[in-house]
Amino acid sequence: MMTAPKPSYSCACFYTDNIFIQEFHVHVRYTGEQQFRRDYERVLSSQGCRTSEQFRNVLETIKKEVERRRKLGEESLHRRREISLHYKPLYPEVYVLQESFLAAEFLTAVKYSKSPQANVEGLLHHLHSITDKRIYRLPVFIPEFCAKLVEELENFERSDLPKGRPNTMNNYGILLNELGFVDALTAPLCEKYIEPLTSLLFPDWGGGCLDSHRAFVVKYALQEDLDLSCHYDNAEVTLNVSLGKEFTDGNLYFSDMKEVPVNERTYAEVEHITGQGILHRGQHVHGALPISSGERWNLILWMRASDVRNKCCPMCDNEPVLVKTLGDGDGFTSVREDREQTMDERHLKKRSRSRSPKVSQSKSSKKKKKLSSRCRSSSDSPVRKHSTLAKYRAEVPDRRKKERRKKKRRRTVSTTSSSSSSSESSSSSSSSCSSSDDSVDSSCKSKKSSHRKKKTKKQMKKKKAKKKSKKLKKKTSFKLECQDAKGTAKEVLPGPSINPCQKESPEDTGPALTDEQKSRIQAMKPMTKEEWDARQSVIRKVVDPETGRMRLIKGDGEVLEEIVSKERHKEINKQSTQKDGLAFQMHSGMF
Repeated sequence: MMTAPKPSYSCACFYTDNIFIQEFHVHVRYTGEQQFRRDYERVLSSQGCRTSEQFRNVLETIKKEVERRRKLGEESLHRRREISLHYKPLYPEVYVLQESFLAAEFLTAVKYSKSPQANVEGLLHHLHSITDKRIYRLPVFIPEFCAKLVEELENFERSDLPKGRPNTMNNYGILLNELGFVDALTAPLCEKYIEPLTSLLFPDWGGGCLDSHRAFVVKYALQEDLDLSCHYDNAEVTLNVSLGKEFTDGNLYFSDMKEVPVNERTYAEVEHITGQGILHRGQHVHGALPISSGERWNLILWMRASDVRNKCCPMCDNEPVLVKTLGDGDGFTSVREDREQTMDERHLKKRSRSRSPKVSQSKSSKKKKKLSSRCRSSSDSPVRKHSTLAKYRAEVPDRRKKERRKKKRRRTVSTTSSSSSSSESSSSSSSSCSSSDDSVDSSCKSKKSSHRKKKTKKQMKKKKAKKKSKKLKKKTSFKLECQDAKGTAKEVLPGPSINPCQKESPEDTGPALTDEQKSRIQAMKPMTKEEWDARQSVIRKVVDPETGRMRLIKGDGEVLEEIVSKERHKEINKQSTQKDGLAFQMHSGMF
């Protein structure tokens, strides 16, 4: 049975935020013309947008971009259908990933990262770390595969089929999901080869739980896109692989993470090498310098982790407001989907832990036999035959009750027959039998009623016992929570406390101080004379372990002979600690 495709989602900010105006190299937010004028009129004028006509053109480009984003999923599906029907690949083999396409150094790095003893330090021996910004260079593809892939993409570009833009900032490039590269090429590349590396390099950015990606190719040429402005990606982890062709300049440059202020950022330049990839975090601010000659093709993989982005959208830095979209979406999942996934995982685990298939088959066959035998018996009985098993089960208890009634009638009939035989011998004996039958019926009824009473009593006792046990559990759990909150260990350190005096229950009182506990108290932070005098004047309630009687103890253990009232006790404590008992106890380290 075919499963329905999972719905895809985008954050609502996709339709309002991060709209790039290429003419003035500015990212803007647009919710309406009034808001846009208020927020960006001065910014744009400082960038050279000074005339009303220029501003009107900017508004038109923004509105077109918003409309393009709204129709993106629908148009992408349409293009995908057209391409699958009419496009004939030049090299069909490049659409399916083979290990022969991958560089030997890349395979050794992946093999190491999958080993049980793998760690980051060991993996860095197989990669080239660029500065200390967590940017890594590694060989990914062999040059022959890169050349074939570029030829395939150029062949598609020459066709008259519809083509979509890779993103807001790049005007020239190809979306690989529309051309059919994702299922057999980029998806296995991400899952089997890249994720083992990212799980070690970027565990804090969902490197071990990447569950979706966006794959596209960008092209830079003299008459087309020359460079790429500073930006960050809509991804948790990004892989940028250089495919060629021949070109000069056009290096990548990396700044810091987007949280770092602009005036505090430092920059590092990275050169392109054909077949080699640059692995970095998606929120790392970066750009591309302009090329001087030739053509530059790059494969970009935006890898996403729904566990990370479901909590915070990488583009607006807020909890995502999910909007259902057609197509692939932006890697978000709904709460309902997550629950269903966890339920499916639990179900699979239970099935894997269950018994062997032979035992399960035998048990299932036994169950079927039992059901069939029950159905036969039901068809033989005078009860009407039912079509479903549910109706049959519903009538089973009624049938049992009827059988019990029949048995009771038989017993009564047997007793009456014996009485009738005796009546033939003599009339006096018949009268006695009839009276005995009445007495038997009455005794049976009395037994039943007494049995019912006993049952109800037992049930009531059980309920009471359950209630008591629940109350005890609540009390014990409350005590444990109080102890955890106060930071007490198994051996409680007693100290001057006001709470025991304010409470009437003797449960919160502590034991008398021992010499060992006194030494522990003295080992704490030193106190002033005023604190010591105040501490000595505190009176607390303590249970004597020898006699079990309540005693009032002053300071560190001096037993008072005079037993004062509770009100007087509270006054003494308030006076000694200057009406701030808790603060004193916190300062002295006793609470």
